Amino acid sequence: MRFGRERSVDPQLDAAFAKFWEADRPSQQARIAVLRRTARHRAPDESALDEAARIAHGLGGVAAMYGFKEAKVLALEVEGCFERGALGPHLALLTDQLDAALAAPYRPRLR
Repeated sequence: MRFGRERSVDPQLDAAFAKFWEADRPSQQARIAVLRRTARHRAPDESALDEAARIAHGLGGVAAMYGFKEAKVLALEVEGCFERGALGPHLALLTDQLDAALAAPYRPRLR
């Protein structure tokens, strides 16, 4: 490998990850919808907050696995908000940002 040039790890692996990401995207959108509903609820119970925090944590893991660094950071921030019960417009905005960060197509990993 030459200095200054990055290459894709493995084109076949990247193609598989891209297919997995596209197939998994509806599941991630469903998770985002749960986060939005919980964030908009005026007084969610503790179990709903715990579930939303768990979902956000899982989205952070998915984001990390697929290389979506910004989405990982946002998911962990959303998780913290639910853990603290910090609901409000800021959480709705973070959730929208997380959704947008996860909407990007999969990009090949680089060495």
